[in-house]
Amino acid sequence: MSSPHPFDDRLMADLAAAADGTLDPARQAEIEMLAAHDDVLADALERQRHAAALIRGATADVRAPDSLRAELERLRNRR
Repeated sequence: MSSPHPFDDRLMADLAAAADGTLDPARQAEIEMLAAHDDVLADALERQRHAAALIRGATADVRAPDSLRAELERLRNRR
């Protein structure tokens, strides 16, 4: 089975979601199967996984300012 080249918007969105673990399990399995039979798709999925890992690493130590956290807590308690 071959994937469309260049990839359409839906497939690109699915690749990104597959890479970050947010894709529906059934579609995840489908993407994995397609990638197993298509080197170009497999490479695109691997690049998405690499990008997701870089983003996770870059944001691991990022924390919202205490003033923002306090304001959000105040707003949440107001409800």
